[in-house]
Amino acid sequence: MRHQFRIWAILAAAALPTAALAAEQTVTFTEPAKLRGTTGDSVTLATRATASDGAAFRVMWTISRHADLDRPVQVGTVLVKPDNGGRIQLTVDHLRPDSEYFVQFRHRGATTETVAARTAQPQKVAATN
Repeated sequence: MRHQFRIWAILAAAALPTAALAAEQTVTFTEPAKLRGTTGDSVTLATRATASDGAAFRVMWTISRHADLDRPVQVGTVLVKPDNGGRIQLTVDHLRPDSEYFVQFRHRGATTETVAARTAQPQKVAATN
């Protein structure tokens, strides 16, 4: 039992520098959020971000029907890897056709400006006789 406690204490001590580094990581959004495309029930969004320590990190995204992002329709995270230049692109599905949404990316205190996105109008099917 005593050895098990010692192992846990060593592992906890080894994790401290990693936790300290993660707390010091700062993220900068190097491109504004942009609308890349739409369909009747989805929008594709993109931005770019980098971390001060060059490590991978997660960015949270929020999509809402309100410009102040109140009452989000969907939220999620995306992993940003330095090997692709910090490029972030995602498609948000299951939205209402021909509707306006507002989107923002964030990591801790860093945020993109809120961008408006509108889903496409539903496709009309031609009647055949």
